[in-house]
Amino acid sequence: MNKFKILSFAAIYLNLYFQGIGQELLTKDLAVKIALENNFEIKAANNLTKIAENNAALTNSDFLPSLSGSAGSTFASTSSENKFQDDRVVSVSGVETVGYNANLALNYTLFNGFGRKYNYPKITRKL
Repeated sequence: MNKFKILSFAAIYLNLYFQGIGQELLTKDLAVKIALENNFEIKAANNLTKIAENNAALTNSDFLPSLSGSAGSTFASTSSENKFQDDRVVSVSGVETVGYNANLALNYTLFNGFGRKYNYPKITRKL
């Protein structure tokens, strides 16, 4: 009977011991920390902050002009048959038409209500 009591106490003790080390106590501070680390809105806001820091440059503040360009070409191969009033018929085949175009545009804002003067220093000061 004595052995049975010792084994029972040992089993209870080991059970309580392993249950105690198997789980970590969740406090309010730890729960808030875990919730803030896994909040997707906070992660998205942090990403937007990093994007704003990367974009806070002189080149992104409308101080410099913008230059854009485009180019293109067209090609057409046609055949035609023309009938005149005197019943003559003129046939032409394999007529090729080629056209090319190009465009460059340079834009610069002369005045935007002092936005460049005040917004760029304000952005760089916050970062």
